[in-house]
Amino acid sequence: MNVHPTRMQGKTKSLFKNGASSVHGAEFGHLPDNITVLEGESVTLRCRIDEEVTHKAWLNRSNILFTGTDKWSLDKRVTLANSNNSDFSIHIDNVQISDEGPYTCTFQANNKPRIAHVYLIVQVPARIVNISKNVSVNEGENVNLFCLAVGRPEPTVTWKDQKYGLVSDGEFLDITEIKREQAEDYECITNNGVSQPDQHKVKVTVNYPPMITDMKKHASPFG
Repeated sequence: MNVHPTRMQGKTKSLFKNGASSVHGAEFGHLPDNITVLEGESVTLRCRIDEEVTHKAWLNRSNILFTGTDKWSLDKRVTLANSNNSDFSIHIDNVQISDEGPYTCTFQANNKPRIAHVYLIVQVPARIVNISKNVSVNEGENVNLFCLAVGRPEPTVTWKDQKYGLVSDGEFLDITEIKREQAEDYECITNNGVSQPDQHKVKVTVNYPPMITDMKKHASPFG
């Protein structure tokens, strides 16, 4: 089963928070839910049962995780949180990006199959993974700076001019025929709304030849 969260018609629950890892729970019935969790945290998917059940199972896509209390998954992070006549829950510890996707709780009640779906969305804070080093150039040369970032959802990247407050969107900042007044720290900022923005500065030094800016005449006495 390959269900994308934007195509699902159920509710969306955001379960991530900044700081230390924590456990979250999600209840769902016959309408699919989108459950959002931060990478590295834990999540409990709870399937509510209000009928007499003969068989029940949890699946991730086409992979069987549990059939009743029998574990089929080899992943030690996935455990059975609860299994009784009203609650059939699984727990995923230290959630990874690979855990993202559709999960299905299926059970047999009164000789009729029941199926409930949930889509797990894993988010990753934006962070800068590669950025230009401090650079020293001669006046009139071109300067090309880069700032590469990762995150889920895909982060934005902007460059900020510290002296004048100018902003340039995108991973690359190109300065043509740089002038001495443009020598300063340029800050790269990346953000995807998951956590605090990540930011780093690149120092640009501009070298230029000496020049006389002021000259005064002083009379000198003989001798």
